[in-house]
Order: sequence, then C-alpha cells, then structure tokens
Amino acid sequence: VMNQQQLFVEALRCNRDYAEVYSALGYALSSRTKTVKLCDGRVMNKVQLHVESLRCSPCEAPYLTLLAAILSDDERVTLSDGRVMDKIQLAIQALRFNRDSADAYAVLGSTLPDDGTARLSDGRVLSKKQSLIEALRLDKNLHAIYLFLSNTLAEGETVKLSDGLVMGKRQLCLEALRCRPIYAEAYHLLAKTLSSGSETVKLGDGRVMNQQQLYIEA
Repeated sequence: VMNQQQLFVEALRCNRDYAEVYSALGYALSSRTKTVKLCDGRVMNKVQLHVESLRCSPCEAPYLTLLAAILSDDERVTLSDGRVMDKIQLAIQALRFNRDSADAYAVLGSTLPDDGTARLSDGRVLSKKQSLIEALRLDKNLHAIYLFLSNTLAEGETVKLSDGLVMGKRQLCLEALRCRPIYAEAYHLLAKTLSSGSETVKLGDGRVMNQQQLYIEA
C-alpha cells in the first residue's frame, strides 16, 4: 500500500524528467523544512522540487508562479540554468508565458511595495494596485487579494475594479468574506472600518454585526 508521496516518488523513478510530478510533490510537502528522498538518492525540499519542475518545463506559468508563491519577499532562488530570480521576476516570467494568469498577477501585486511598479515583457508597467485589480479581473474569488487591495487604500478612498464596480475598504472586506466566510483577517479589517459603538454592517450571509461582534468573530 502506497501513500500519495510514495506514488509521486515512484513516478519519478520511472521518469526523472516529469515536471508535473516534481511540482505536485513540492506542493504536497507541508512546509519548506520538509524533505523527500527520491529513488535516485536525492533529498529535496519544497523549493528544490519546484526548481526541478522548471528544469523539466521552463515555460510553464503555473510552475513559475508556485515557486514565486513560496519565496519570501526578499528571497532569491537559483534556477537550473543559473539564473537568479526573486518573487517579482518569477511572476513577470510567468506572465510572459501566460498573460492571463490570475495567480501570477496576485503574486506580483502582493509583493510589490506600495509605491513600486513592474514592467512586464509586453511593455506594460503595472503598480501594486493595478496588479491586484488584474488578478481579480481574472478570478473574482481570490479572497486574499481583496484584502491586499483594501490595504492599498487610504481611509475614504475607493478603487474601480475592471468590471466597473467601485469599492472602498469596507466593500473589499465584505467581498473577501463572500469568497471565504471563515476568514479572521477579513473580520478584523472589516471591524476597523466601523466606528466603535452602534454602527453595524450587513454581511453577505445576512448577519448584521457591530464592531465588537466582528472582533469576536475574528
């Protein structure tokens, strides 16, 4: 009887250049400190497995995005061809191969500093806010991106999404909760948009809550 990880390892014994399996095995490892021993004796961690998937298939946007997503903002990784790349560079490379990768825009927008921009391979220059809006244009259910976008806004400021909706901090938090009803950070940030006391907000599920109730829910 074999578990999932053992089956992945066995697949790589049969085909050492199976990019999808390296990526799946890297995704399956529960943390960056975990390792797996392959049949050829190599011991690899999460980052190394994703790097190996790119060695086998260097033009796959999902593999580039998965690697970018597990790096810290100031971390760099050496690819099999010798290039050294950080999160932003990996996301830009992913968008070079797939202009409609919501996850790549999400990584880009969540990593750029508030006043930063990124020049894409097609010549577009995107700010943090524009990158996050692009991510939501392609996938309206990216719950964390609504909060990242909320955090770019000043009190009273609004943002226009690609579908024409204009949202402030409160509406963005509500959208995050629509996508993920059990989301502590969204309840916390939503509570901060209310004044203490009697002001309330109606959630997408019909509940009406005041600031204190939102903090308790978080």
